[in-house]
Amino acid sequence: MKKEKIFKFIAPSSAVTSANLSNCRAFSDLYQAEAQFGKNSSAQFYDLAGSDLERLEDFNRAFSTECDAIFAIRGGYGSARLLDSIDFEMLRTQDYQTPFFGYSDTTALQLALWQCSGIKTFSGLLPGVDFRQKLNPLTETYFTAILENRPLPTVTNLTTFQDGKATGILLGGCLSVLCSLLGTPFCPDFSGGILFLEEVNEPTYVIDRLLNQLKSCGILDNLAGLVFGAFTKCEPRDEQEFPLELVLQHYAKFVNGPVCYDLPYGHIAEKVILPIGGQATLNGVAGTLSFCPED
Repeated sequence: MKKEKIFKFIAPSSAVTSANLSNCRAFSDLYQAEAQFGKNSSAQFYDLAGSDLERLEDFNRAFSTECDAIFAIRGGYGSARLLDSIDFEMLRTQDYQTPFFGYSDTTALQLALWQCSGIKTFSGLLPGVDFRQKLNPLTETYFTAILENRPLPTVTNLTTFQDGKATGILLGGCLSVLCSLLGTPFCPDFSGGILFLEEVNEPTYVIDRLLNQLKSCGILDNLAGLVFGAFTKCEPRDEQEFPLELVLQHYAKFVNGPVCYDLPYGHIAEKVILPIGGQATLNGVAGTLSFCPED
C-alpha cells in the first residue's frame, strides 16, 4: 500500500545505531509515512555519523525537495561542524517550508537556519531516541498539531521566578551548544526574544559558567523573557557547590521580564515541541507559554 506521507531522516551529529534506524522506521509506519534515510545515515567517522562532507551531503539532499517532515535521527555532537559549508542563501531564496525536527546538538543547526535563512524549525523530537513503540502523549500532541498545521497547545503550570508578560520570537535549545555559537555569524540576535534553555549531564558550576557567559555578553538583560526547561543530571558535585535552583534564580534577576522554569522540554521522556523562530508569549503571572498564530 502506498504511504500517504514522506519523512526524511538525516544524521548531522553522532553516529547512529541500528536501533536508532529501527525506531525511525517504526515511527514512520505509525504515521503512515515512507521513511527515506540519507545515504550516509549508517556511516561512521570516529564518533560522528560519517565525515563532515558525508553529513553535509545528506543535509543538502534532504532539503533539496519538499516532503512532509525532516528529522535529525539523534543528537550527540557534530552538527556545528557543518555550518560553514551550508548554502544558507539558497535555502532562504527557495522559501523552504518543510518542518525540520531536532534538539540537543541540533540546536546549532536550528539556530543557524533561523539566523541565516529565516527558516523556522521545531525543537523537541529526535525519533531515533524518543520513539519507543509510541511517542509519549505530550510530545505526540505537539507533533500532530505541527504535522496538521494546527495551533500548538499552550504550555501551562510553569513555575515563576519573575512575573510579568512578554511576547517575542522564541529561540533557544541546549545551553552549551547555544553558547558555542556566540560570536559566530550563525548566532541569532536574542534581543526582544523569549529564550528557552535546557541542558544534560553538566554539573551546576558549568551551568553557572554558561549562564554567566550569556549575562556578560549582554544577552540576558536584552531578553523579553526567559524560560528554563529540564536540566537533566545537572547536579552539584558535592555539598560545597551551588544547587541548581539557586543558579537559575541568580541569573533570572538579570532579565527585564518574566522568567519561568519547569518547562517540560529537554532531555526528558515527556516534552513539548517548541517552534524556533515562532512568536510566543510568556506569562509569568499565569505560568504559561503560548504560541502566536502564524500570519
